[in-house]
Amino acid sequence: SISHSAPSQQRLQVLLSHINPASLDPVLSTSITSSAFSNGKPSSLVNNHTPPKHISQSLTHQLTSLLDNNKTAEKQAFFSKYFHENSIFVKSRDIFDLDTKQQKELCTKVFIQVVKDLKDIGMENNEQVTWYLFEYLALMSPSATTLYGAHMILFAGALDKQGHESLRERYLEKARNLEIWGCYAMTEISRGSYIRGMQTTADFDPEHDEFVINTPGHNAMKFWIGGMGFDATHAVVFARLRTKGRDYGIHSFLVPLRSMEDHSPLPGVQIGDIGEKQGRNGISNGYCLFTNVRVPRDNMLMRWAQVSREGDYTPSPKPELAYGALISGRVAVSLCSSIEIKRAVTVAMRYSHTRRQFHSKVSKTQDPKEETLLIDYQTHQARLIPHIATAYAQHFGAHNLQAMNNKFLKELDNLATSSSGELNRQLLADVHALAAGMKATFSQCAADAILDCRQSLGGHGYSAYSGLAQYFNDFAASMTFEGENTVLFQQTARSLLKVFTKCVKGDEAEGLLSFLNEYKQTLQDKCEALEFSDFLDASLMLRALKYRSTKTIADCAKQIKEYVIATGSQSVAWNRTQYDLVNAAKAFIDYYTAQCFIKAINEPQNDPSTKAVLTSLLNLFALQILDRDIGSMISGDGFLKSNHVSLIRRAFLHLCEELKEDSLSLCEAFNLSDNLMPPVALKDCKIYDNLFERVQQVPGHDQRPPYYESILKPMFSGKKE
Repeated sequence: SISHSAPSQQRLQVLLSHINPASLDPVLSTSITSSAFSNGKPSSLVNNHTPPKHISQSLTHQLTSLLDNNKTAEKQAFFSKYFHENSIFVKSRDIFDLDTKQQKELCTKVFIQVVKDLKDIGMENNEQVTWYLFEYLALMSPSATTLYGAHMILFAGALDKQGHESLRERYLEKARNLEIWGCYAMTEISRGSYIRGMQTTADFDPEHDEFVINTPGHNAMKFWIGGMGFDATHAVVFARLRTKGRDYGIHSFLVPLRSMEDHSPLPGVQIGDIGEKQGRNGISNGYCLFTNVRVPRDNMLMRWAQVSREGDYTPSPKPELAYGALISGRVAVSLCSSIEIKRAVTVAMRYSHTRRQFHSKVSKTQDPKEETLLIDYQTHQARLIPHIATAYAQHFGAHNLQAMNNKFLKELDNLATSSSGELNRQLLADVHALAAGMKATFSQCAADAILDCRQSLGGHGYSAYSGLAQYFNDFAASMTFEGENTVLFQQTARSLLKVFTKCVKGDEAEGLLSFLNEYKQTLQDKCEALEFSDFLDASLMLRALKYRSTKTIADCAKQIKEYVIATGSQSVAWNRTQYDLVNAAKAFIDYYTAQCFIKAINEPQNDPSTKAVLTSLLNLFALQILDRDIGSMISGDGFLKSNHVSLIRRAFLHLCEELKEDSLSLCEAFNLSDNLMPPVALKDCKIYDNLFERVQQVPGHDQRPPYYESILKPMFSGKKE
């Protein structure tokens, strides 16, 4: 047993000691999943596939260690002990045949179990374990991940970071112990990203020392609120604070929603579930309207901005303290994006290294008696292997952003406890611009990759048991929540434009965007490549991406200046340049991500062969971008010449073929347990056996349809209704 009084770190060591790390397989055991798919029938139908041959254990081990920051054994021990032995978590990975009601019930059980177990082992405040959990839970149950985030991170986090002492004393521990269930009621049905335009009101009544919460019309109802539909008992509600005849803008209030006796809506609260969604139907998203709902003044989150008993308003002395949760949510989506690409491309790679199609004889090593593996076709290589490169690139980029955000959050914590401290505003500007652009770029890229991987499986990709259709539907929300992507791209572009304008004026830029100090030299840089092999150079790729980032923002600055002169309106000029501004933000994120990749390649633990493979992945990551966006690199007196177009394409295809042999090893290095994989992509790669076993578990798969008597039987007998 684990003592609740022991320090968290000690309890972590006790937990890890349950499994000897030396005995762990580099890829987690598949025994639980194998038994989950067993129904007492023979383990193999026919010998109708050849197991993949191209897996390098040494390369896989090195890359896994790099990706896990040398903590692979620790992560495996945690996952094996915590997740693999709990039936709730095993069941949650196979939701393909569950209806919405069953999904919601399972999601709720998983969420409650996660909160309970983390508290039982004393790990609820352990940052390292929280990220282990987040990484695993994001793949195992996206709905439960969202529910956990809505309650523990947003709701309880708001009480903790924004609530004053008396509010925290009354509600924070109740929230952490699930004695109350909270949600984060920000979004309105007609307002999402435009927070300042929200219409819910909170009027202070000095006679009763209360705020009166109202929804002025249906277009102001709270909508899409995670956990609100059926479950939440309380909400942190964003509303316009009005006192003494003045509107002080959006502030947060703790508002009870449902009775703690019978869970019925409280007087003045009209609440419900918004119905089916594209994905994540395990979580109950809800709507809510308020009619003269009264809450004590003390229910305003008043750690910073305050309203006195007399109704006098005092603004927050440090408005930037509100940025923490906003940026952290975007960091989480960036991390999730890299995780989702890893799984999707692993599904596609295991399938393409097993599935055979036609006697094409395109490989010298191919047995003439066998059909050709999908991965031996150039189109399949060019379709999938770049996604492996992107998965690695996003991993390194997202984890660098996470480290930067952790530093920022520590500064916020120090600022919150200091009466005279000053925030590092350069760090705030950097992490804000990077988090917005990375969340938007990575989530869009991940969604595209999942869809591409689904299509690469042909007909089987359309089956629910490929997992990919469900993964896409669940992940699609990531392009909207935590900031709609097009809006976020423009936030990053605004930062780029501001710094670039500063550099043009001769001022020195600092921090993340200091590379713009060299904009004149960068825009004069020229690629002198003569052969396709010249493009297999990481330093050249970094120069190319730096040029692309600088050129796109310089072009935007020029366009906006011209439109302002022509129209006299900054807003019109911005609107007419939006498309290019979005591309400028993407270009910057691509350049930053490549820099993070270079940093990872140069880690001292990497041997020469590992560095060589990683360098090829970096080059492929960059070449796919150049191949896709060649126009911006050639236009005018650009970095590239017209003859470079064919050389870039040739270098791109060369790397796809070169990396083919290691492509499965590169995916196995992601170390994804079979508990997280669909039937067609288990580690044993018995795609047909596993798929057949799974479809035999479909309820009623071998029975007459329920409409036989009413429809089929009369039709077959010739009887008319």
